[in-house]
Amino acid sequence: MKPKRWIISAAGESAIYEDQRPIASVLRNRGFKTPSDIDEFMSPTLDKMHDPFLLPDMRKIVERVKEAVSSGERIVIYGDYDVDGITSTSILMRALTVLNANVGYYIPKRLSEGYGLNSDAILELARQNTNVIITVDCGITSVEQAALAKENHVDLIITDHHECQETLPDAFALCNPKLPTSEYPFDMLAGAGIALKLAQAILGERFIEVENELFSLSAIGTIADLAPLNGENRIIAKFGLQAIRQANLEGVHALIEVSGIKNKPVTAGHVGFMIGPRINAVGRLEDAAEGVDLLLTEDAARARVTAKRLDELNQERQETERKIVKEALDKIASESIHSSSGIIVVWGKGWHEGVVGIVASRLTEKFYRPSIVLVEKEDGYKGSARSIEGYSIFDALLSQKQWLSKFGGHEQAAGLSLMRENLPALLEGLKTFNQKHLTADLLVQKLKLDKRLHSREINHDLLSDLDLLEPYGLGNPRPVFRYDHLKVENAKMIGKDASHLKLAINENYRLLEALQFKYGDRLVPKRNSRVDLAFQLELNSFNGVESIQLLLKDIRQYEPEVSLFNKTWYVLYLMILFDRMKSQASHGFIDDFEGMKWIARDSDVVEGFVANKSKLNVHSYEGLLELAYAYHDLGLDLFEALKLTTCAIDLMPLEAQFGSVNFDVPVLNSPNEVAETLSRSLDHFVIASKVDDLYFDRAHFAALYQRIKIDRVVDLKTLLISSQTAILDLIAIHFFEEAGFITLSGGQISINTDKHNKVTFEHSMMNEKLIQMKNSFIKVHQALSARSDL
Repeated sequence: MKPKRWIISAAGESAIYEDQRPIASVLRNRGFKTPSDIDEFMSPTLDKMHDPFLLPDMRKIVERVKEAVSSGERIVIYGDYDVDGITSTSILMRALTVLNANVGYYIPKRLSEGYGLNSDAILELARQNTNVIITVDCGITSVEQAALAKENHVDLIITDHHECQETLPDAFALCNPKLPTSEYPFDMLAGAGIALKLAQAILGERFIEVENELFSLSAIGTIADLAPLNGENRIIAKFGLQAIRQANLEGVHALIEVSGIKNKPVTAGHVGFMIGPRINAVGRLEDAAEGVDLLLTEDAARARVTAKRLDELNQERQETERKIVKEALDKIASESIHSSSGIIVVWGKGWHEGVVGIVASRLTEKFYRPSIVLVEKEDGYKGSARSIEGYSIFDALLSQKQWLSKFGGHEQAAGLSLMRENLPALLEGLKTFNQKHLTADLLVQKLKLDKRLHSREINHDLLSDLDLLEPYGLGNPRPVFRYDHLKVENAKMIGKDASHLKLAINENYRLLEALQFKYGDRLVPKRNSRVDLAFQLELNSFNGVESIQLLLKDIRQYEPEVSLFNKTWYVLYLMILFDRMKSQASHGFIDDFEGMKWIARDSDVVEGFVANKSKLNVHSYEGLLELAYAYHDLGLDLFEALKLTTCAIDLMPLEAQFGSVNFDVPVLNSPNEVAETLSRSLDHFVIASKVDDLYFDRAHFAALYQRIKIDRVVDLKTLLISSQTAILDLIAIHFFEEAGFITLSGGQISINTDKHNKVTFEHSMMNEKLIQMKNSFIKVHQALSARSDL
């Protein structure tokens, strides 16, 4: 998997605005151009919410509900078993209770009934003399069930926020901002947002009686369902979070207590990672109706008992999830069919239906590919899908609907079921779809950054400014910053399972603490090694002492062994270096720096040079790798660029050119640091202080020669990338060529059967060139150190 692309908006880096505080860059980066735009975002008000009657069929729905209330007809709220569905159901239950309506609710059981409206439930509710069914967070694809409700003289009101299909249900009313005919100004409401709007419309002036409760529930559903927290959703989330402490919601207060945040302000993060998962757990593993009961109860003691039970269910869910993830990873590693369609499709017997959606999310996070996880049942498969940015899993399934018994969802998540015999056809159909729609660019994860930060900007004032952007979530993520050219003071793995990385960063004699959760099995940075960091900021409190902590979103290391990306560029650098070293025209490396310019290197500068085809010189492995990262961040491939005859990049030029620009060295570095940047290349070569020492490693040279002899033809680049001793291998290869043991042509190594040259390593040109190279680096160091203008 390629490294993430780090993308900083040009607006965020612009210097044309008067306010140059980091927070100003963040806001510009997110499209806020005028003071009024910024003020409206930073200080949302309830009067900015849209008229609920702009939603499709809202007047018709309100009239029918009020008619049912006044005549005592039975109304049933039909919800979904996730947090959005549970909170939506609770919102309408509380709203209609204000009007003393004859109202109840129905949540289908995940394992026996599945998602959405089902025919058995419709018939049972009709048998119970239900007159009106109001769906929340489901129903927009339930064509057959709508017809069945109509046949049984039940007025079906569908409120939903999921994507619409071509054929719509013939229901009494359809309320969905995504309907083609909708004129509602904001189409990203969650189910709980639509339920809140319906409650506002039904209650009118009486809405204020339950305003805190309904806003709080809507905020929980909106945040937990990952609805984007901008527009009207930001108003709902902000006011709902503020209202939670005052709301008469014993169930929510009990969940806050069991989550360990009783004495803290409730944030969107608390909802997304603590409150939401506990509500979700009961719907995943058992009966979601228990979640609705918790949100409706006014009995504090009962609420605490139920909340504790939900907490235990959440722990059970986590253990079940870990087990299934492991089994799924084993299947993916051992059977290619699971990735044959271009996305991950994995299935297993005995997997819990309520957890496969989270498992799909975990697989998508690990592989950065859309994932479908299916439970294998007697007659077929049932499961969930999750996607990546830019790829609509809903459209992918829609294109294969002929193979599916049932499906629904939206761009990033979906549910589906299919008969056993249709699985091969589904995989083949997805493969065809993905050949066109799942491009290589989509499979490179993008990390959107708000600004480059420097040490002086990392302070408590910035943290206070960032608090004003709360609540954070999808559509309004916590800002991510970038800081390059940092030196690792210390690095270690922490946590009970040693899965988290903790760094101490030395920046101009100031120590910064950085933490990355779930670092995995990647290599731990070495002491004194260089890293670039992408991070969020938080205030850490320990034993009463507060400090600013960097929460890492990504880390770039420059050691060759860290990744295939790094190793590939290291090998390329070695190959070019040795070509330069062998050149008879070369007297070594540049030691005349007159007329050469130096730039502060970053992707923005590189973008200008790429556009203008300006001349760039790169001298060191670290500089080459950084340039490769800069190209990668721009969505370009440096390797492909270097193949072009028009390429304006010169790697390790043999002579200085007046006016040429050097990429490797930042303007502000001292002469010693400049020299260190170039001479650090020697450290990577692991060349002994006495080059003759290499001669004694006969076993290594012999083993390499035997391998080439067996394979007959070997690709040099592939050999070096796979090697743990690339520099020694390259020295050996060039010595073998000089001695006539092999032929090296076009990057291909082949055994030479002709007569060999009688040459020993200590008397070889290879040995002589290695000594020249070392002396050349020393000369570079001395030349750079002597300059006073760097």
